[in-house]
Amino acid sequence: MLRTYFHMTLLPLLVISSGAGCATAPSNDQIKCQGEIEHIIHGIRSSAAPDASDDMAENLARYLHYHPQCGNQEKVVDDITRLLSSPDDSVRWGAAIALANIGPPAVHAVPTLKSALKESDVQIDRYLQTTGETVLPMRYSGQAIREALRKITGEQIPDYNESH
Repeated sequence: MLRTYFHMTLLPLLVISSGAGCATAPSNDQIKCQGEIEHIIHGIRSSAAPDASDDMAENLARYLHYHPQCGNQEKVVDDITRLLSSPDDSVRWGAAIALANIGPPAVHAVPTLKSALKESDVQIDRYLQTTGETVLPMRYSGQAIREALRKITGEQIPDYNESH
């Protein structure tokens, strides 16, 4: 169990940390950043284990928290935006947080974020009705999508409770 935990959570962080040199020459930095992000996204898409893809999505968000300049490339934003269509809510959460960490340079992701937010709200409505819960889950993609829209556009996006 410990080996699996290390392989799935800590090893990707070590890979990210060892190759993250996004502060030297601009052209090399862009290539390194794009390579790191592509590596993480490939891990998310190819993972058969949901927990592994969840961890990798969180690593993507964390990587862009520490290296937001790596999101200044349109291809990077497009690749992350595609993750918003994942059936896994944790992957959508990680993608939205990654886009929030990029901020205004991710502006062309806004239409997809708005569409993903509508879908997330429908899913959370269904969840609350089906379970009878009155409290939202601790972490779901709608919260992260709202935060991404706030950081990218500067607009005041109402929280789920305020809009329902």
